[in-house]
Amino acid sequence: MADEPFKVTTIVLVRHAERQTSPLGDPPLTNDGKLRSQRLSRILAKSGVKAIITSQFVRTQQTARPLAETLGIIPTVVPLESDSSGNVAESSIQGIVGPINQHSGEVVLVVGHTNTVPQVIASLGGDLVPNIPENEFDNLFVVTVYAENRAKVTKLKY
Repeated sequence: MADEPFKVTTIVLVRHAERQTSPLGDPPLTNDGKLRSQRLSRILAKSGVKAIITSQFVRTQQTARPLAETLGIIPTVVPLESDSSGNVAESSIQGIVGPINQHSGEVVLVVGHTNTVPQVIASLGGDLVPNIPENEFDNLFVVTVYAENRAKVTKLKY
């Protein structure tokens, strides 16, 4: 494996679309969120996505569903766990990065959260690690991993 040339990998990261506010611990998407997930599917349908990664939460899976159905991809669901201080555990972040690395040289969509998208970008070696406000659902980050632990990040809106 060490003799193989490095393959540039493109990762598209988004936060889940707009979710309902409810006392439930795992709220689904709002109508606006469903429309946003369809918009994401239209934008990425011809981008060459080969894998989709979500968390176990309904809102990430619903955000990914239109594209997954269009492309015939079964998303990889990575369970998120908290560490002792209540933050997303590093093992959970590595649980997302691992499947990305299995798709070296391809395009991967990751649908995450305000507290996972920046951590995944940092773990990939991103040159820009964003802070995502709680009320923003329209950020789309294109991370181009061009060398081990080195990546260029482009921030777009959708």
